[in-house]
Parts: sequence; structure tokens; C-alpha cells
Amino acid sequence: MANTLASRQTLVSFKGGIDGSHALFDFLIQFDAQFKEKHIQTAELFAPIIENLIEKRSKLCEQKKMMKRTLRFALTPFMLIARLMLGLAAFISSIASAVIGLAVGLFAVLSVIEFAIGYWQNGIAFMVLALLASPIGLPAVANFLLNRMDHILGFFEGLLC
Repeated sequence: MANTLASRQTLVSFKGGIDGSHALFDFLIQFDAQFKEKHIQTAELFAPIIENLIEKRSKLCEQKKMMKRTLRFALTPFMLIARLMLGLAAFISSIASAVIGLAVGLFAVLSVIEFAIGYWQNGIAFMVLALLASPIGLPAVANFLLNRMDHILGFFEGLLC
């Protein structure tokens, strides 16, 4: 009981936890504010050093915000173009998948005809073409690549926002 009570009464604590949802600079700003509020007597010797650190951190945070804002303005047109191109590629991919779906049926019928005639090599070739054109073939690869590109763009957008 005493051990848990001591852990709850820490001098400076970060509310919200460090789980990746809070940036390091947010943690430092909150630490500085709580440290100043506590008026810890044993830290009076270090007060000038701590005040200097707090001042430099606040300048660094302001510079970081300004750099992030500038980078956001500079990269917005490129991110917009990339999103539009990704949407266009997804649209073309969906149309192509629908058209290729018709070719799958044709290739399957041709392979059965070739097997029935006795040209099994041609039948295997048409079966391979039908597999490549089917939804588990090339359209699936295109869909996978489009999803990966979407996740990469989302990652970079998350960094900038």
C-alpha cells in the first residue's frame, strides 16, 4: 500500500502517459509547467539551469512549429497531386478489373475447347492467362500496390498534420 502511494505522489508526472500519442515536445512542455508549479525547494540550486533549459525548449518548440507549418505549405500541392493520381489509378484499376473479368470467362472457355481438341499445351496456356486475369491475379497485385501507396501517403500526411 505504501509503495503504490509513493508512486502516485511523484514530484512531476505526465498526464496521459507516454504511449506514442503524445509527442516528446508536448511531454517536455508539460514537464516544465508542472515543475514550475511544484516549487521544489531542493531544486533551487538548479533553478538558473532549469530556467535556461525551459527557455531554450520553448524557442525550439516554436521553431519546430514554424518549420512544420512551412513544410506543410510547401508540400500541400505535391500531396494533393499524389492523392489525385492515386484516386485516378484506383478508378482505372477498377474499370480494368471489370473489363478483364470478361476476358477470364473467354480464356476459360478457350482452355476447355483446347483440352477437348487435344492441344493440352494451348489449354494450359489459356488457363494461366485466365488465372492472371482473374481477381486473384494481376488485379489483386494492383489493388495491393494501391493500398500500400495509400498507407504511405497517409503516413506522410500524418507527419505533416
